[in-house]
Amino acid sequence: MRRTYICHSQSSNPGNEFVPPLTFVKSSTGEASHATVSAFIFSDFCHLDHFICSAYLFEHGRCECCPRKPYVFNVLIGPDDVEFWESVTKEAEKNEPARHNGLGANALTPLAMPTLKMSKSAGPDLEIIQPKVDVVKSPFELFVRFLPRDSQPDPKSIQVIAQKWILQKFRGERDITDKVRPFVNTEGIHVTNTEVPSGRYEITLRVTDVSGRLSEGTVILEITKK
Repeated sequence: MRRTYICHSQSSNPGNEFVPPLTFVKSSTGEASHATVSAFIFSDFCHLDHFICSAYLFEHGRCECCPRKPYVFNVLIGPDDVEFWESVTKEAEKNEPARHNGLGANALTPLAMPTLKMSKSAGPDLEIIQPKVDVVKSPFELFVRFLPRDSQPDPKSIQVIAQKWILQKFRGERDITDKVRPFVNTEGIHVTNTEVPSGRYEITLRVTDVSGRLSEGTVILEITKK
């Protein structure tokens, strides 16, 4: 069995700058050179069993044999959101010391499979297609289907609000609509390779139909990296 190793090689230049020309090294398993192996600190195999080093993945997002980029993640909750909830946590710990110091302050009760609880349903019906497990490993697929009633859903009307479980309750409303909007159409919200930091979140979805009738639903998702 032979594998193709795809990595960057370092060449000397007057300014001692790192120049990353691609090197394609064909070698049987276990025969890669020490210089090649040193590039494989963070790496992966593609579906053709090509070993790809981190530098190549970060630059290209895929193996040179692949027609698409399977390593591109869609970040719906980013560093700015994480920083916001960290400030909310500090404020809650300061203002609610009894809750912060109490037993089980960070305990989470088990969740059932994700289900949208509808608070308003005059517009399109909302149905969770993916994920279908109680604890979701990130990255994951997110698919919420819009089911029209009397009129077609209006994807431009979408609004997505996230809150995080902090000190025994959901806190810190965060509007993530702009991150979700590119993945919305008349059929629903469909995001593959969804990247979300670990934690428990309450996500509220609001959408109208073309006649302006509103539907609103809330789902709780628990995300893990393990």
